[in-house]
Amino acid sequence: GEFMENTSNYANYKLKEDFEAYLMNNVYLGHAPIHYHDFYEMFFLLSGEAKYVIEGVTYDLMPGDIILISPTELHQCSYSLAEPYRRIVIYFTYEYILSAAGNTKLLTRCFTAHKNHLRLEPAVSNLLMTHAINIAKEFAKKDEYSKIMADALLVELLVSINRFVINNLDKNTEKETAKSVLAELVDYINSNLSSHLSLDWLADKFYISKYYLIRIFKTEMGITPHRYITLKRLILAKSIMYSGTKPIDTYQACGFTDYSSFYTAFKKEYGMSPKHFYNIAKTKNKGYV
Repeated sequence: GEFMENTSNYANYKLKEDFEAYLMNNVYLGHAPIHYHDFYEMFFLLSGEAKYVIEGVTYDLMPGDIILISPTELHQCSYSLAEPYRRIVIYFTYEYILSAAGNTKLLTRCFTAHKNHLRLEPAVSNLLMTHAINIAKEFAKKDEYSKIMADALLVELLVSINRFVINNLDKNTEKETAKSVLAELVDYINSNLSSHLSLDWLADKFYISKYYLIRIFKTEMGITPHRYITLKRLILAKSIMYSGTKPIDTYQACGFTDYSSFYTAFKKEYGMSPKHFYNIAKTKNKGYV
């Protein structure tokens, strides 16, 4: 069927609460570019077909599949309108997932294991889907017990998923397919954000032409390699400033050659100066994975 992008309202989505859960039926949200959020996202496909592109890897989803996305990962979802498209989305903040685990990172593990796509046995998958539906129902209820219940159910769901991911890290549940050139490039860029990353240098390193390099980014992710690198550097800058480092000591660690280019890129992307952001971040116990 025809695949439609569906992230426009997500790209700038701000959480109203520390945790939100929704059951969505065929809600078409218009076209949007690849994006990221300052919060965690869990996606459960109940019916229909969808495609997720996360950090340069494309996942073709089947009903029962689960997608896990951390705050630093660029992603985009598209889906077919050939059949009913039903899914659950659950969002929560870093503070929420920390406090749910007694101020430990125990529940963030499934998001840092670099396993964005889970396809489980039907029996397990059905259980988790039902569980996710119950969370969304409780979240929608809004009676005096619903928040307590939704919190309890979400913790239970996160524990189940973490157990599964941790137990299966060694045994590959799906045959790992050979990584595409794009996925290799994205991995390299993400591991070397503080280094010099010109297109010529990347093209040489991967034995491809600069033209081909630009084309695979544009066709697979809808953005230029330059835009991708800038975005990832800015996301890294935010997490470094969240941890208490001043803007003037941050820009080099993110690969910006000078403070003014960092300042310009940051202001353009977030509508505020790095210093303003740093002052806000100081007042919150924030951070990422």
